[in-house]
Parts: sequence; C-alpha cells; structure tokens
Amino acid sequence: MAEKDYYAVLGIPKSANAEEIKNAYKNLAKQFHPDVNKHPGAEEKFKQLQEAYSVLGDAEKRSQFDQFGSEAFRGGSGFQGFSGFGGFEDVNFEDLFRGAGPFQEFFKQAGFANARTRAGPARGSPIELGLTLSLREAALGAEKEIEFERVESCKNCKGSGAEGKSDIVHCPQCRGTGYQERSQRTPFGFFSSRTTCNTCHGEGRVNQNPCKNCRGTGQTLNLKKLKVKIPAGIDSGQQLRILGEGNDGTRGGKGGDVYLFIRIQKDAVFRRDGTDLFAEIPLSFSMAVLGGTIEVPTLDGNAKLHIPAGTQNGTIFKLRGKGIQALNKNDVGDEFVKTTIEVPKNASAKQKQLMEEFAKEEKKSGKLFGLF
Repeated sequence: MAEKDYYAVLGIPKSANAEEIKNAYKNLAKQFHPDVNKHPGAEEKFKQLQEAYSVLGDAEKRSQFDQFGSEAFRGGSGFQGFSGFGGFEDVNFEDLFRGAGPFQEFFKQAGFANARTRAGPARGSPIELGLTLSLREAALGAEKEIEFERVESCKNCKGSGAEGKSDIVHCPQCRGTGYQERSQRTPFGFFSSRTTCNTCHGEGRVNQNPCKNCRGTGQTLNLKKLKVKIPAGIDSGQQLRILGEGNDGTRGGKGGDVYLFIRIQKDAVFRRDGTDLFAEIPLSFSMAVLGGTIEVPTLDGNAKLHIPAGTQNGTIFKLRGKGIQALNKNDVGDEFVKTTIEVPKNASAKQKQLMEEFAKEEKKSGKLFGLF
C-alpha cells in the first residue's frame, strides 16, 4: 500500500500546531463537503481530509504517524506490526509482551488496541464565529440573530447512514467481531496475529444500502439560525460560548459548542476605555465666556450639563455613572466630556462690532496679545 502524507493532504507543514491543523481541516472540509461541492472528485477528497485529520488531530496518533508513517494505520486506527523481519510479520506482539513491564507501555504508545473495542459516542466539533456589535448594543446588551452552517445528523436516516435499520448488518468478512486473525507456523513456534477488519474498520457492521440523503455519512451540512442574548458590558476581544449548538456529534455524542468572538464598531460620538466613555462637545464662544446649560449625549439619552462662565478650551467635565456597566457586575463607569470652543468663521457685521468693543475692553484691562 502506498505511503500517505497526511500533512500534504491538509496542506500544512510538519511543524504545524494543533490549532493550525484544525483550521486547515475546517477550511478544506467545508470546501470539499459533498453537499456543497458537486465535483466528481469532491467526495473522495473529503474522505481523505477526514482520514488525515483523524490522525493529525489526535496527539497520540500523530506521534505514531511521525514515527512510522501511514502504515501504522493500515486497515484501522492502530499500529499493525513491523516489516522486514522474516517470519515475524504476523506475530501478535501485543499478546507476546502483554504485561511485560516497559514493553506494555511501548505497545500502548505504538497504538496496539483491542480490535473488538467499538468506537463510542463522539462529541461534535466546535464552531467559531465573529460577531460585530455597535457600542450601544455592547454597552446596554441586545438580542442578535446569527446565521451559520453546521453539521447535523441526517434527518432521513437519523444519523445511521443507512436507508433502513435492516440495511446495517454484521460484517461478512469478520462475522461481526471487528477483527481478523491469521496464524503462522515459524521456527520459533506457532504465532497468531489479530488485525482490524479492512471491510468494517473495526465496527463489526457494514452498511448495505447507504442513505441517499447523506450518502451514508449520517450527517448533512445545514444552515442554522439562532437568537443570542448579548450581555451588557461586553467588549472587543471577548467571546460568548453557546453550549451544544456546534456541529452534531456521532454515535449519539453531544453537539459541540459555538464560540462568538466579539468586535465593537467605532462610534461616531463616544470612545470607550473599559467601562468609561469619552466624548468631545463643541461650545460657542459666547457660551464659554458667559456660561450656561447645554445638553450632552449619553447612552440613555441627553443629559444637562452646567457650563461655568469663563470655561476654557479642553476643559473636561465628569458625568458620574453615565459610562458602561461592567460585564456581569453592578459597577458602572463614568462619562467624560471634553469641551472644544468654536470660533465663528463667517462672523456678521454686528458680531464683528461687538468683538471690536470686546477687544477694546481687553486692552483697557491690560490684557496682552500675541507673544508679548
């Protein structure tokens, strides 16, 4: 059997970490899933991707692959034996050294497994999504509807992969045991080997009539709509976890989770720093000189702010408790308002006259202009 390069199948280097392996598989699996890609070779490519990820996505199996190559998984998920030692190819080394101190640990790491052990329920993989919120939605909380694709158990076959229950029968090759045994007489005695069944891959059962809806996989790719409650005070870079709404599991396993990574849009009025808000408010020249009361925006509507006479450009006022509530806490930040005094660009004749009189009064009071 030709040696397989699972790294090449996923298009990643051998130095790739677990996260890079998972991301490569997710992107390619979505591209070649038979329900999405109708190209004749897509289904075979999808199976190759699943095979590669089943090995590289498992730390122990990946270690076996790096040491022994794909031959370690020929006909099943475990190491099948050595080659090049004439007369010993069919020796059941697991039975020979079972319980023999360090040898037992070696065979455990090498992947020798009881072929009769059936695969149990497997939890579905998680789904990661990005969610963009306005500053107001993040600060006050909101309910958002998200839409995404997820792998679900086939509704036609209920995840069995067969058109009917009677279509799943005992494997004729291994007679339902999930393994095959071979015996050989050697100069050292009579040895037997046990290998995972090539026909049923250790399941002990085969599907005689694959489901037409899911092509025997037991799963389909479907669009999911979900309403999500956004808690008040969430910030960019934080994430929400939605339990059980990820991809469905197999063989009765629980569904994976959905992770929403939050991004907050830039706001036209406010700048956020933790639980505090910052805003700039323009003041007319006359308001800065004479003082008065103005309305300033807050997250829950406008608030009145008293401007003292003689307020200078860049003065910062504090509105206590008008900031953002801390996530999952009762603490609330403050709002800071910075004033910027506006100088009229197109003053009227009357305004110019008044300003000239104002300037004369300044000279009488001894005010200096310019650098001196």
